Amino acid sequence: MKDIYIMRHGETLFNYKLLLQGWCDAPLTPTGVKQAQAAGEYILNHSLTLDYIYSSPAGRALSTVAILGYSDRVVCLPDLREWCFGLFEGESQKLFPHSFPYGDQLVPFHGESQEQVTTRIIKALKAIEQEVKEDTTTLVVAHTCVMRLFMQSVANHSLVEVPQKIGNCGILHFKVDNGVWQLVEVIEHNI
Repeated sequence: MKDIYIMRHGETLFNYKLLLQGWCDAPLTPTGVKQAQAAGEYILNHSLTLDYIYSSPAGRALSTVAILGYSDRVVCLPDLREWCFGLFEGESQKLFPHSFPYGDQLVPFHGESQEQVTTRIIKALKAIEQEVKEDTTTLVVAHTCVMRLFMQSVANHSLVEVPQKIGNCGILHFKVDNGVWQLVEVIEHNI
């Protein structure tokens, strides 16, 4: 069995301003730094020995990894990027009133379809599953849509309530055995 923790990055300036982020990037806010520090304290306090660390290549994810102290060990996977919002990136969330999941609504605006995003996310996470050894602990730092779309694909294997929203530096803890990802814990940091 493998323990895989998928964590959302810390709060960014765009999160704070309620701007769509997607493939564009913004720096972590002071709150985002505190959230990442709280996640680091959780890892330390629960004596988690991280054998593998993977991250989206987005600056906000890599900044979160750096605060956790794992920059020298992280493997970046482009398929862990957030959903591409096309022309809506950097714009107010109010300009795109559709609720998650977005289906194909972003395609006319040069964004990704839900199928495209889900396919690449599952490909990345299944590749991680294949790469890591049995009885190891892995951390993946990614994004909210990455986590939510993946949860939709594995929700029938959840031992706990599947969250509708995942806070910044929120962590989903999975037990993975023979291709079955079972959500066993949701860890939120109230910062």
